[in-house]
Amino acid sequence: NTYASETPATDGRRVYAFFPTVGLVALDMDGNILWKKELGEFHTKAEWGTGSSPITDGSQVYVQYDNDEKSFVAAYDAESGTEHWKVDRQEKTNWSTPFLWSAGGRTELVTAGKNRARSYDPATGKLIWEMGGMSSIVVTTPVANADFCFVSSGYVMDQQNRPIFAIRPGATG
Repeated sequence: NTYASETPATDGRRVYAFFPTVGLVALDMDGNILWKKELGEFHTKAEWGTGSSPITDGSQVYVQYDNDEKSFVAAYDAESGTEHWKVDRQEKTNWSTPFLWSAGGRTELVTAGKNRARSYDPATGKLIWEMGGMSSIVVTTPVANADFCFVSSGYVMDQQNRPIFAIRPGATG
């Protein structure tokens, strides 16, 4: 893993990049830094580094930062970088990118992580649902079609646990 494994995100007006050694940064389309938010540098499993990319809905930028010291998921104002909300997570190092899922009349921020997948309200960070059964290492990003959100995980050393889950819109609990 490199120090630049994360993929930048854009809303067509700004580019958002997250690298733990630098922080979360917003740039204009000419590459000028608009704002920067330091999120901390934390140890990762076997010092393999990070890989979860930021995502945006145009008004907020979401970061899932699972590490071995202080994991969290957070939302920042896309224009100013102001933190809207931050939720501590129990997950340790993972490399999954969060996913915005709009279905069943609501939008959710779905995260995959070691042992658990969770969904948060993107406006408040409030937990909507969670489920166990994930493997010890997660790299995949949740995806969706019109009927389900798919969350998967798997690790070569987890011979018995490489699940793929399909979640219906409207899930809670």
